[in-house]
Amino acid sequence: MLRYNLEGMSIRSVSLACTLLASLQCSLALDKSEAIRLATQFFSEAQIASREDEGALWGRPLYGPTIFVDAESKLLVANESDREGILVAEAGVFLGTAAPDFPIANTSHVVGGLRFTVVPFQNMPDTLVARRMLVMHESFHRIQADLRLPAEGVGNAHLDTKEGRVWLRLEWRALSVALVSWGAERTRAIEDALSFRAYRQMLFPDAKREEDRMEVHEGLAEYTGVALSGLDHQSARWHMAGRLKVNALKPTYPMSFAYETGPAYALLLDMEEGKWRTTLSTSSSLTDLLAAARGLEITPSLAEATSRANAYSSSEIFVSEDARESERQRQIELWTERLVTGPVLHLPLLQSNFTFNPNEVTPLGRWGNVYPTATISAEWGTITVTKGARISADWQSAYVTAPIAANELKGDGWTLELKPGWRITEGDRVGSFTLRKS
Repeated sequence: MLRYNLEGMSIRSVSLACTLLASLQCSLALDKSEAIRLATQFFSEAQIASREDEGALWGRPLYGPTIFVDAESKLLVANESDREGILVAEAGVFLGTAAPDFPIANTSHVVGGLRFTVVPFQNMPDTLVARRMLVMHESFHRIQADLRLPAEGVGNAHLDTKEGRVWLRLEWRALSVALVSWGAERTRAIEDALSFRAYRQMLFPDAKREEDRMEVHEGLAEYTGVALSGLDHQSARWHMAGRLKVNALKPTYPMSFAYETGPAYALLLDMEEGKWRTTLSTSSSLTDLLAAARGLEITPSLAEATSRANAYSSSEIFVSEDARESERQRQIELWTERLVTGPVLHLPLLQSNFTFNPNEVTPLGRWGNVYPTATISAEWGTITVTKGARISADWQSAYVTAPIAANELKGDGWTLELKPGWRITEGDRVGSFTLRKS
């Protein structure tokens, strides 16, 4: 998941897929006894994953304070109590009820003065490997600030453009080969991946910094999940080689690419030497570390990148990205009309929680990003969005379509739960509205 702290806002992503566990259904609340049974099983699996690692990955155990939450009933099941006694002991676990601003998402969150790993029951996969991967990923987020690797808010909007996507997809294809090959073939594939990346980053001035930061944040979290999933190193590399091919089909990359490149580069680094994790900082670059470990000097070159692209069926990528670019421009026009130039409701974002699907984000340049589905909680209440919300580039404001009427707490594709002391008033433009304190 994605989680940043920006101007007091915490931002999280959550998969919209329903549970794969046969015992759960998306539309039904989980029975308390069943929730306790499942949580106890999941705690045990996570504890075993952490114990197998023995702190080798990050110098400390990954397993710690953890909560599973039922998205329907808001029941919290924790493996330990908080510091304020909010969670109450029962049947070997600790139970509570999610507060209105509690994130129903894969994340980390402070409850009663203690930071917990949080995963909804409905997001837990049906296989042990996938469950370990998810919980260990989120456990990394719980401790990453302690590792001095805090999240940084970056957009990577260039990865939604045709050029950005083409060269990222080529990089992924080269990485897929590098992960499962040896000798000269692996060396060539690593050089190709780094060359495609260097050329892409030359095209977009801030691309290197933004990509590096997302890979240290989400990439290392996903690497942690893969590394502690129970797969041996060779199986983990084959797993990522396949994922790089399948997940190239995701509709957007800006918020999701690092889930693939991060673990891919980290697994390649593990093949070179095992101490690279001890040197990481907020300015680290996984690709720079790999290039240094391999003794490679990569110079951005269109001629070199184009020449090597042919080895990875680049013509097919260019054709598909031409078609997507036309649709992207059409979608940008629609979103701009709906959430920029048209009548809107403005919502201030201070001390807000924001959950969204990272595979659906549409960058709008200076107007920020559009999130087709999202849930935003703030001091004014909670809004649930199903047809698009725009978050401004400075992360200070959210916008949805104007309400049906000034006194209505709903509009086209959204519903608002407003806290006492807040009201919808006329905005700066005719037909637009804003939230203000009474």
